[in-house]
Amino acid sequence: MVNNKINLSVIIPAYNAESYISECLDSIIKNGCDDIEVLVIDDGSTDNSKDVIKEYVRKDNRIQYIYQNNSGVSAARNMGLDNAKGRYIMFLDADDFVDNKVFDELLEDILEEMPDFTAYSKKILYPNGRIKDIFFDIKEDRCSDKRFIYELMYASSSFNECWGKIYKKEIIDKYGLRFPAGIKIGEDLLFVYSYFEKCNSFELVNSCLLMYRQHEESAMRKSLTDDRLKITDMLYNCGQDYLNKINDSELSYKADIYYFRVLTNLCREFASSNSRNESIRRIYTSEVSNKIMKKLKLKMIPTYKVHEYLLMKYKMVSLSAFYYGLKARA
Repeated sequence: MVNNKINLSVIIPAYNAESYISECLDSIIKNGCDDIEVLVIDDGSTDNSKDVIKEYVRKDNRIQYIYQNNSGVSAARNMGLDNAKGRYIMFLDADDFVDNKVFDELLEDILEEMPDFTAYSKKILYPNGRIKDIFFDIKEDRCSDKRFIYELMYASSSFNECWGKIYKKEIIDKYGLRFPAGIKIGEDLLFVYSYFEKCNSFELVNSCLLMYRQHEESAMRKSLTDDRLKITDMLYNCGQDYLNKINDSELSYKADIYYFRVLTNLCREFASSNSRNESIRRIYTSEVSNKIMKKLKLKMIPTYKVHEYLLMKYKMVSLSAFYYGLKARA
């Protein structure tokens, strides 16, 4: 049951996070606000994360420590959802941190009753210390244009992560929404898809909730070709299932173009590997590639992508390996 005295539950999965978790929790403490709770889910850490987190629990009664045997980030977030008491949910990674006074601004929105789905712009911290703000392409600070938001959801990578968004706990509970178990990549977007489809009101906000720390090698980039293709197929199917329900052919076309670009980006990424020919062959013969290429026609392809369309359509693996190898080195 949702506790009306707690407006916001912040869920933080933590695995061997002793190097970053202090900065994360310090940023929350600096924000103040009594009507939030912070659930730190220790996913079976083998370092000193437990001791660090418990020290913060002693300093701030808003912070709770929950331990689980190592089961992965999805299970940790689900554990947080099982224990959350707030009206709204926010996810935060243990190596990220929030901006000053973010909760004051956020809780003002919450008290005015937020839309079902609210997404915020991004602030990314790169390994070299550079910070990049990524804003939505909207004229005002806020946008509730449902059509535009649908396009971002199904035909772009704007909502790939579960963080940077605020969710209504009552919607999550009503439909029993949880992160899929046993999936190492793409679990964020699968959850966001499931939640998004249950929403009736939407809003984009050009303000950043948190600083996302970009590491040298993300889990996505370290994954094998087959894993990447499997999750790409799952995500494509989820989007197409919903677009078919609402019978939106224009948006479905834009989604096909977007996923075609995802596949060409995969070709470029794996072209620098020792098994580039085999990786590209797998991409070209994958289920998701076959589905997309059956729907796309040459006249639908942007001019600068025509040659990549032809390479994929006719499965010219060796030429593609040479071409994407050059692109990867550019």
